[in-house]
Amino acid sequence: MIEPPSREYQLACYKNGLILDGYPSWKTIGDIPYSITGLEQVDGPNSPLCGSCWILTYGETSRPVLILDSAKEGFVSTLDTLNWLTGDKGEELGSVEVKAAKVDITNCGFAPGDIQKEL
Repeated sequence: MIEPPSREYQLACYKNGLILDGYPSWKTIGDIPYSITGLEQVDGPNSPLCGSCWILTYGETSRPVLILDSAKEGFVSTLDTLNWLTGDKGEELGSVEVKAAKVDITNCGFAPGDIQKEL
């Protein structure tokens, strides 16, 4: 679990003034309508995993997350996302083991063709 970055340029996927290619309206972190999640394999703004959609599952609960940042280990997300997965037990649990599957970007609420680059 992490606190969300306070500035968009702190995101590992931030590049050329954009939080995510194809989304020039995302000027600040508050503009992002998705959970900011980090993934260990993201090594910078040119990572092919930037903007990828994953389904995280904890117990019987599954939620989509959008990868916009890196992580030291595994997946790292906000307390809000952890609460979303654990039925508001995020603070109590601190961290959890999840199952993860990379899925089509439409699972994260994007219409086909919304993102201009191939993910």
